[in-house]
Amino acid sequence: MLTGELPPLAKLIAILTNELNAIEQPFILVLDEYERINVESDVNVLLDLLLSHPPIPLHLVIISRRDPPLSLLKLRADGQSVEVRMQDLRFSQDETLSLLQSVTGFIPSKDVLINLEQELEGWPAGIRLVSLAVRQSEDAEALMKHLHGGLQQTQEYLLHEVINSVSPALRKCLLKCAILDRFSASLCDALCEEECTEVSELDGDRFIQTLRESNLFIVSLDSQGEWYRYHHLFKLLLVQELSHLVATSEIVELHLRASAWYESQNLIIEAIRQAVAAGDMATAADIVLRHYHEQLNQDRWFVLEHWLKTLPSEIVLQHPGLLLVSAAVAFFKQQLPRLETIVGQIEASIPLGHGRATMKENAVPKPSFLITTDSMVSKLRLPAFSTPTAPECIPTTAGSCPISSCRH
Repeated sequence: MLTGELPPLAKLIAILTNELNAIEQPFILVLDEYERINVESDVNVLLDLLLSHPPIPLHLVIISRRDPPLSLLKLRADGQSVEVRMQDLRFSQDETLSLLQSVTGFIPSKDVLINLEQELEGWPAGIRLVSLAVRQSEDAEALMKHLHGGLQQTQEYLLHEVINSVSPALRKCLLKCAILDRFSASLCDALCEEECTEVSELDGDRFIQTLRESNLFIVSLDSQGEWYRYHHLFKLLLVQELSHLVATSEIVELHLRASAWYESQNLIIEAIRQAVAAGDMATAADIVLRHYHEQLNQDRWFVLEHWLKTLPSEIVLQHPGLLLVSAAVAFFKQQLPRLETIVGQIEASIPLGHGRATMKENAVPKPSFLITTDSMVSKLRLPAFSTPTAPECIPTTAGSCPISSCRH
């Protein structure tokens, strides 16, 4: 069923609040990595409306690297919020001592604890890095006593201590997988095929198993143990190290290799992101055009909208095929003025006329659109797709299709 635009947020929040209030037991909803939500997103408006009259059973936990764009002052004034900030998460000397002792069995001196506090500022992940470095050091006391240079230099030093303590093959895999937001054993095999050899006795499964056994800053993302990610700061440090050690062309190749793997697993949004990260917009556009038809057939216009937003807007505007997908999304959402604008952009993007390339030579899609509304009748003819993924039909609830040649 085609629903077009979503109901107004006020109506959505009323439905959501009623549904949540119907839950008998108190529950906790955790929204992690909230900094990924765009400041202008309607998600923020929806949450603000929800928190203005919060459901009784709901306890909302927002984890973010920056303050969310919500009405925090009002929540504080009403006594409805508890905030845990960076200073609350810093380890005291006693907590640092307890962690180092439990993880390494080593009891540092008072001078070492004072130096760690000055250099790491109670940073828990940094203390964890220290514990990993201590395991590989012959003189743990000296290593921790001579950490200097502030937090940034300490991070880099500890990273070198940790990654230099592992085998060369494992070290290269650590760095290569840093370009990924998440990884599995099969994906590691694809990225680290040069390192995963019989000589190194390393493959994706052994790589992840080694990281888990060494507590090397990875986080499990599912109960099946299939997907993992690096701790955010550890990933950042690895990416920086990778950029120092590896040529840009090799990093681009890694992104494209990851993109191809994601696409082969039908993980399209991640395939697009990796192609964009490689700076290969042509590949990113091709991925969308290879897979959009199956989404249209399932009325999943919102998925296509997400794909398109992953691409730079100027790329979409320059590509007739992507504009055609944008037109389909606008049609499904019944955004008729926007649809008319996109149709004009498609026409303008096709190089026609004397002395210019023909439509066929440009391999631009060629379905015939017949878009009819109460206020607009527009007919757009585009040339034929050179691939089998050309759109054949865009179904509607009325049983009619905007493609004039379709019998839907």
